[in-house]
Amino acid sequence: MNVIRRLKIDLESRNRQLAAMDQGIQDLESYLWSTKFAEDTKVQVADVLLRLREIQNAAANAQVDYENEAYAAERNRAPKPAAYLMFDEDIREYIAVDGKNDILGQSSQRDALAKMLKRQGYRVQA
Repeated sequence: MNVIRRLKIDLESRNRQLAAMDQGIQDLESYLWSTKFAEDTKVQVADVLLRLREIQNAAANAQVDYENEAYAAERNRAPKPAAYLMFDEDIREYIAVDGKNDILGQSSQRDALAKMLKRQGYRVQA
């Protein structure tokens, strides 16, 4: 996995962590504004601290869950097959073969052949 993919996963996991924290804070605010505290505005510190701990745990879980899913998906990605381009002097054309030397295509234009192979999902190597 390259650096860009890792950074994208890291960014998305942090966004999910922030979203979970935001949701938890909104829930805490709703709780503090509830009718329970309409007349008696006293709040138990332990109750608020417990809810803050729940917010922290939910945020950490959201981040870790996403990272685990994303990294598992990266590990399960099938590697793209390789295609090798060679110039055949006899027929004066480029030939593309795979790792088993099966011919994938041929063309007099190298770039056109490479583009066609990339569209088919091959990693093109000269």
